[in-house]
Amino acid sequence: MRGFWLHMLFGAAAAAAGFMLILPDAADDPERWGDMGIIAGAGLVAGLIYWLIAGRDAGFRRPLV
Repeated sequence: MRGFWLHMLFGAAAAAAGFMLILPDAADDPERWGDMGIIAGAGLVAGLIYWLIAGRDAGFRRPLV
């Protein structure tokens, strides 16, 4: 499970869940849906950046020199 798309999906889900913890009534308010989209988009980018830094080579051993 090293795919960048999976990291992006989980990043968006974590960001959206955090937004819902801060504003629990945001799902019922159509004016907040745009804010949710922006937060989820930021989570997508954060998941991609995390994959670029840590996840791309996770689980592989470095060659011995």
